[in-house]
Amino acid sequence: MRFDEAYVGWQGGQLTQAEAGCLLGMSERNFRRYVDRYRMEGETGLLDKRLTQASNRCAPVDEVLQLTDLYDSRYNGWNVKHFYSFYRREHDGQRSYTWVKTALQSAGMVRKAKGKGKHRKQRQRAPMEGMMLHQERLPKELAAAGIADMDEANAYLKHVYMPAFNAEFTVQAAMQASAFVQWFGGSLDDILCEQQERTVNKDNTVSFEGRVLQIPANEYRHHYVKARVRIHRYINGSLAIFHGPRRSAEFPAVTKSEISKPELPPQDIKATK
Repeated sequence: MRFDEAYVGWQGGQLTQAEAGCLLGMSERNFRRYVDRYRMEGETGLLDKRLTQASNRCAPVDEVLQLTDLYDSRYNGWNVKHFYSFYRREHDGQRSYTWVKTALQSAGMVRKAKGKGKHRKQRQRAPMEGMMLHQERLPKELAAAGIADMDEANAYLKHVYMPAFNAEFTVQAAMQASAFVQWFGGSLDDILCEQQERTVNKDNTVSFEGRVLQIPANEYRHHYVKARVRIHRYINGSLAIFHGPRRSAEFPAVTKSEISKPELPPQDIKATK
């Protein structure tokens, strides 16, 4: 229902102010405000004046043009986050990241990200955030600075890029203490070693890189035939066999020349005619 129809119905006594406001989707008090504006200014008073007033927070057109010219002339092809860091650091920019991104997207210089659909196609795994950060930023900064020499590039990397990168991405620690704590677990040698699994043979041995390792009987088991055991090779080359958490046997390190090959039984050679 239009306002003038509700107004005529209220004037004719057919509707109360509350009923007229309900039909227009507003409160009784708001309907009385519209009545006063309608009597003073006519239909013009019903217009929302906020639509005709420029926001005092709106950036001037010249500032928007200056931003787009800066991006097009010196930073064309940069992503918004990278450009925004230079906009704030090198050009004393005061606008927010969202404003800069919206201005560049409205000018058609930066593409808007596609919305994630309900059914997305299977695609190759994209690099995680931060994995391609240096490959994305550093070559563009060197090109913008006109650097093509190795020594100049190393100097820029040391004196400009790394300090700016650390200033932008460094996060202050919540507590002023070391992040390293003392180790209270088991043996680090059994953690920082090579581990392989084997199935024990019928003669209570396991084979490991040409060596035959005999597992002796102990207080827990007389034999380990067909049991799954774990072989640890330590940094010094020595070996140990574990059955679950228990160490069942230890063997010193040997060189390849010390590993003896098993002798094969002689075979009868039959003469052929």
